[in-house]
Amino acid sequence: QASLARVPGALSELAGVDVRDRFRWVPHHLAHAASAYLASPYDNAAVLSVDGIGETTTMLTAHGQGTSMQVLQEIHYPHSLGFLWEAVSMFLGLDQYEGPGQVMGLAGFGRPERFAEQLAKILTVDPDGFRIDNYYPRFRADKNRLHELFGPAREPGGRMNSRDADVAAALQTATEEVLLAAAVRLRAETGADALCLAGGVALNCVAIGRIARKVVEWLLVLGVATSHSPENRAIAAGRLQTVLDRFNDLRTLGSRVTSDLDSLRAARRALPGGAGRPGGRDVAGLGTGDDLPVFDR
Repeated sequence: QASLARVPGALSELAGVDVRDRFRWVPHHLAHAASAYLASPYDNAAVLSVDGIGETTTMLTAHGQGTSMQVLQEIHYPHSLGFLWEAVSMFLGLDQYEGPGQVMGLAGFGRPERFAEQLAKILTVDPDGFRIDNYYPRFRADKNRLHELFGPAREPGGRMNSRDADVAAALQTATEEVLLAAAVRLRAETGADALCLAGGVALNCVAIGRIARKVVEWLLVLGVATSHSPENRAIAAGRLQTVLDRFNDLRTLGSRVTSDLDSLRAARRALPGGAGRPGGRDVAGLGTGDDLPVFDR
């Protein structure tokens, strides 16, 4: 925070012009939420943002109505699903940042029940969200204690085995439970028919599938902001700051993307085994394309 506070002054010196009063600080997760909701075609939506950390926040829920978003809940460090995924990725010999995607894929080959009890010592779901005991993962420390629960860490480049897949599966299943519970709470709190998701953890595609199957009677539309890069958060922060002036433009963008998806679905139905045939799936793989449209930016 102290370093950020020096940025306006430093840039003013470089530019030779005082620009300090032109800075507007937008919280990390609020920018995530804006990237999903404000660019969507929806005027009433629940919003869920989950990743490693932004400032001190690791998860944010909100209710978007018209041009405003009301923050409903924030969970703070050390309770971080994103950091837990990073820690497990490194324990399995994978990259801290690229590894979580590989861990999600690896989970499909594992048995979650094998290490469910051990993982429950780290991650627990409670009525208000989730909690993490940082004794084992030791976020941002040089060494963790995950070996006390799962055995020796895998060396990078080493051969993967069933143990590694089972650890990944336990983490994946527990993460799904957290996100599903959050979606159910949001539906009850907001009454909204749309859910907008943002942040690396919230975009776990298997968890999204479970949400769609579990609460499809409630959440008629699933909105997804598919990119959680710093660049997109910066753009979203700008959108949030100028939303009153740009609101119609953003809604036009959302409508155009939705129309593009409709075209893709039509093409999909024209293919053998497409959504127009019995048992077919739509382009999002979540339904028939009629009862669960997906906004994907």
